[in-house]
Amino acid sequence: QASEAGTVGASVTINTRRKESILLAVRYESVLGSLSFLPAKLRFEASFPGRIQSRIIAARSTFERPLVINAVRSSDPRIIPELITRSLNPLARTEIAHIHYDPSKSAAPEDGSLPQSDEVEWDIPLTEEMVERWSRRQQMWDELGTKGQTDIEAILSFDTSIVRGASLTVRAFLTKPSIVRESTLTFDLTQVGTSVSQMLLVHNPSDTSLA
Repeated sequence: QASEAGTVGASVTINTRRKESILLAVRYESVLGSLSFLPAKLRFEASFPGRIQSRIIAARSTFERPLVINAVRSSDPRIIPELITRSLNPLARTEIAHIHYDPSKSAAPEDGSLPQSDEVEWDIPLTEEMVERWSRRQQMWDELGTKGQTDIEAILSFDTSIVRGASLTVRAFLTKPSIVRESTLTFDLTQVGTSVSQMLLVHNPSDTSLA
């Protein structure tokens, strides 16, 4: 382990069973410094398929020479890094990447897919089959929470020209989406043969249009 920066020359001797000595010349260069990320840990708000969040991360290098980012890897496909620069100057804060959180990307085939919505026709009464499918989807969301699959922790690994495998921890969460403001509609007592109506207010919490 190098205690100071500089170029070092050394030799290694290998002795074989035949009593031969092989001399290897070794030469390496050591540099002092560190690479840190801002923020030190990245955290996303709870989200769901259809709503993508993005954050910017920065880095600071204390090495005396510029760093070049060669690659970045994510341990979870739902956390997606997008480099915006590959060069870091010494002792400067540099924005290096957009980090996207897309819950629609599956973590692994064995995890199963997230509950998907149905297409329904308006002004047509709901069938028993539709209600059963809706109930199964709610149960799938509940099971995700029971199994601890709503909490996501990923590691971003950065390989640079000097540092390899510099890591940044990313936390994110899954949540069940809802388009209604009120979970219950209550009707007053109504005489047989008459009808009453109420307005159901809905909102779109996703980034795309709902039909």
